[in-house]
Amino acid sequence: MALDFGDVLTRAWQITWKNKIFWVFGIFAIVVSYLFLPLGLAPSVSIFMFEGTPFSIDEPVFWIGYLGIFLLILIVAFVVGALAQAAISLGVLRIEQGTEKFSFGELFKASQPLFWRFLGVMSLYAGGLLLFMVAVWGLQMLVSIFTLGLGTICLTPLSILIYPLMAVVYGWMEQALASIVVDDLGVFDAVQRGWRVFRANLMPVILMTLILYIGTGLVSGLVSIPLMAPFFAFFFTIIEGVEASRTIWIVSLLCAVIYLPFLAVFQSVALTFMKSGWILTYLRLTRNVETDVVVSTSA
Repeated sequence: MALDFGDVLTRAWQITWKNKIFWVFGIFAIVVSYLFLPLGLAPSVSIFMFEGTPFSIDEPVFWIGYLGIFLLILIVAFVVGALAQAAISLGVLRIEQGTEKFSFGELFKASQPLFWRFLGVMSLYAGGLLLFMVAVWGLQMLVSIFTLGLGTICLTPLSILIYPLMAVVYGWMEQALASIVVDDLGVFDAVQRGWRVFRANLMPVILMTLILYIGTGLVSGLVSIPLMAPFFAFFFTIIEGVEASRTIWIVSLLCAVIYLPFLAVFQSVALTFMKSGWILTYLRLTRNVETDVVVSTSA
């Protein structure tokens, strides 16, 4: 089925801008993911914090605790992200059905039955993609060991294939997630339905994946550049060959913290736009624009 990209993207932006309640769900998900920022800086900052003390980051207990905190934040971010996406997706569908206004609490409560299914589908795709990447990495390591590194060159195209594979996985996953909201499907039924829609509309879904993921990703990357100030400060001190100054770290970190709220709002808008685009894409590909969409009352 032909997909009018201009119509979908224009409508997605209208929904995003008019319904700022969706941004709140996005902000919750984005803020939790920001916990990775101080965690990423922790090893470098700890060098200065514990200077002159018996404690060292070379201690195994430091890295065990570091890994534990990393996994905890990863799980929390994944769970909150699933809840935010379920709420936004349901809200977009209800707007397309004609609902004009709803409260944060109402949408949060209504999206709870969808949450576990969203979490299940996202876990399946994330786990599958992770296993594939680990398998590729392991194969490269083995070939590198047995060929003294020469075989790695031959396997380079295999690494490049990861990127188109990710486009396929994301496009398929988004169709599966949309089917949960629109058609009230379970996890495995949604995966099957998502694949059928993806396979029947391969080029439109792939192109929409490139627009929504790569397009918004590039813009978000540009907007995120000021957050690199702490890293620039750290590498600047190394290049200059001087001891890292606590003052430089404090100033750069303060600048990053001040900028974070603005970035969180921007990224929540981007998330809302992406989810709106995917729900609209699914509706356009599976139903006539004029046809009313029916969603389960349990959603």
